[in-house]
Amino acid sequence: EIAMYSIPFTEMQKTFIYNEVKYAPSVIIVKKGKIVSYLDADKDEDLNKYQDVNEFSNWINKYVYFKIN
Repeated sequence: EIAMYSIPFTEMQKTFIYNEVKYAPSVIIVKKGKIVSYLDADKDEDLNKYQDVNEFSNWINKYVYFKIN
């Protein structure tokens, strides 16, 4: 089961997520209340994941299993 949320950065700053994720936009994977991984908008190494759908897919597929019926 998976849930997806979109929240304004100002609201995210009020959550535990802001303790680790300081820049937006980001995709953050949280499991059982812990950050598993996220894309860092301030890191050059994540830039390609924002700009290339294949790179993003490769990244997210490391953490999320998608089953299409």
